[in-house]
Amino acid sequence: MGVEPTETVAPVAKDFAVIFNKVVEASEKAKKSMKLQADKHQNPTPDYKVMRVTSNVVELKLPKTLRIHLVMNVSCVKPYLGPLPGQPVSWPGLVHVSEECNCHDPVTPQNPVPL
Repeated sequence: MGVEPTETVAPVAKDFAVIFNKVVEASEKAKKSMKLQADKHQNPTPDYKVMRVTSNVVELKLPKTLRIHLVMNVSCVKPYLGPLPGQPVSWPGLVHVSEECNCHDPVTPQNPVPL
């Protein structure tokens, strides 16, 4: 005497679910493609040294390959506050230093760093 459970009789609901799944898949594909393109244009941070700081000027020592001005206003410089929440951080490995090491010899499996 009750109502028997049946599948949805509205074919529109099934069509909507199929279309929604296709949109989600296309969105994920576009996200991966955009990330790939954005990562191609990222460069590692150059090595630099702060040479002089005055009340309104910061002078940097930068590699010659960078073609930017070495002196800038302090308003252009922002302090590093650490990674954003959820941002992955990769720390460099340990560096073994020994006084016996000849710094001009490359470190290879045949020529390991003496400990």
